Amino acid sequence: MILQALIFSCVCLHVSDAVIGLTKVSSLYMPYDYNTNKGVYDFNRNAVEETAYDARNKIIYTAGSRFLHVVDISKPKKPVIIHKHRLSHNVEDLAICGGYLAFVQEHSEFPALNGQLKIFKLYNRNTKTLDKMHTVTVGASPDMILFSSDCRTIVVSNEGKASISATNVFHDPEPTITFINNFEGRTRPIASSLDFMHLNAKEFQYIMYGIRKPYAPSTFSMNLEPESIAFSNDETKLYVTLQENNGIMVIDMATRKLENIFALGFKSWAKLGLDASSADGGTRLKNYPIYSLYQPDGLAYFENNGEGYIITANEGADIELDQAGVTFQESERASTLAQYQMFSQKLPQELLKSLSNNRQLGQLEISKVDGLDQSGKIERVFFYGGRGFSIWRARDMKLQYDSGDEVARKHKQFYNSIFNSDSTTKNPTQHRPMDLKDVRSDNKGSECETVVMGEVNGKRIIILAIDRVSTIMVYSLPAGSTRPVFESVFRGGRLDKTFSELYKNMDLGDLRPSDLTFVHAKDSPNGTPMLMVTGRASGTISLYHVGNVVPNSSSYLKVDLTTWTVLLLLATVVSMGLFSA
Repeated sequence: MILQALIFSCVCLHVSDAVIGLTKVSSLYMPYDYNTNKGVYDFNRNAVEETAYDARNKIIYTAGSRFLHVVDISKPKKPVIIHKHRLSHNVEDLAICGGYLAFVQEHSEFPALNGQLKIFKLYNRNTKTLDKMHTVTVGASPDMILFSSDCRTIVVSNEGKASISATNVFHDPEPTITFINNFEGRTRPIASSLDFMHLNAKEFQYIMYGIRKPYAPSTFSMNLEPESIAFSNDETKLYVTLQENNGIMVIDMATRKLENIFALGFKSWAKLGLDASSADGGTRLKNYPIYSLYQPDGLAYFENNGEGYIITANEGADIELDQAGVTFQESERASTLAQYQMFSQKLPQELLKSLSNNRQLGQLEISKVDGLDQSGKIERVFFYGGRGFSIWRARDMKLQYDSGDEVARKHKQFYNSIFNSDSTTKNPTQHRPMDLKDVRSDNKGSECETVVMGEVNGKRIIILAIDRVSTIMVYSLPAGSTRPVFESVFRGGRLDKTFSELYKNMDLGDLRPSDLTFVHAKDSPNGTPMLMVTGRASGTISLYHVGNVVPNSSSYLKVDLTTWTVLLLLATVVSMGLFSA
């Protein structure tokens, strides 16, 4: 009886031990175009990419390549499109603050030229219009917008991505940060830009420190690519991810000058599980004495007892350029480099064998520009992305926490049928999501895209979007701690039907989640915490309740499935009287 009571208490403990997870409220499939005012629908058409939420009016603004839509979510189970605004071309990011909506677009013909910021008043329900206020020139390849909390300043990060024009002209523009003020009225806004050309004089020092300069023909400053941005709580600092450069830049908002650039270093996989092959027959997590570059995309800022910290989603990114017909690509398959004898013979023989074997490391895309010895041979192997997320101390970017291989292990545990899969395919009428398992293992694996923070039931939480697999991971962060605790992993939609069937049945899920918006209970249309997920490939906006869920499915179980099965079997055996103690 003692054993029986113990087993049943264990089972009951796990059933009642609720975790923080997502519960679907609704999904709205967005039209990518219109035909005589009737929506035209399909997936992989960039119907939506970025989303912003107006808490006062319970309205979502979302944009893709052809339209900006206004969506009423006052009844969150039945979101309704109430306005559409035709765009000249793709919106890279949008944001709202106070009574203003702002979005950025690259140059319509040549991305290496300056882009534009467009400022509107919020949607007027009475006149059913979006009234345009200003168009402001920003830098080349604008990527992200951020409003100050008082809605008086807009900050835009401009990547300055190199590209080639229709007339075969290659141009690598200077990256910049643009600051816009005085846009509230009809007078001309004041725009100023911060560039980084003064850093060229110290190029060698920055490279030796660890800031990457992948494309040697361009200057050091041209190689910098500011991407995601976040303020400190008091908005005195602006933190900027330099994804391709594997760094984070800090800007002083009082002087609007660069304060520092921090190199993030590298991550060792000698004691971590890595699946680096799509030809290994499934999920095979192995240890290898190689390294990866963190290369964060999205970031979020938080504080513990006045100390600031940065959370980064370590997606990874490599550069590929076409300069008037001459292609530059900084990455290559390991087996190809082995074939051309590009590895130093000082590397361990077992590692050299793995680098030639497509079932181990041979397929992995690795860097041709990092870890070289004086003869140009690769003496340390680096690949792209941290395959997880990290927490850094903001004042010196000292690493406080890294998720290691946990993202991969949790997907193996709960979503093994789509482990390191993709959410796009050239054969949507034939492929199911589960048919694409393992295809991204040799690229950037889990590919963590973006991260947001929120609060649920008094707990601080971290929500992470996994791009290619199209899952959402939820962690809690204990008070005063920098060590997150895994809560749940979730994927919307079914996995066992073709992509085309799932889209037709509106059960595709949030394919390639490109934007997350956490809505606190006080701002939510139903008074509970919610998460808005923008599915770039599925063309969807989904609303989820964020809160305690009973662990009644594999997506929410904290306990290992094997342990769970054993407990249930033992409980059954005891209940049948087949075992006594």
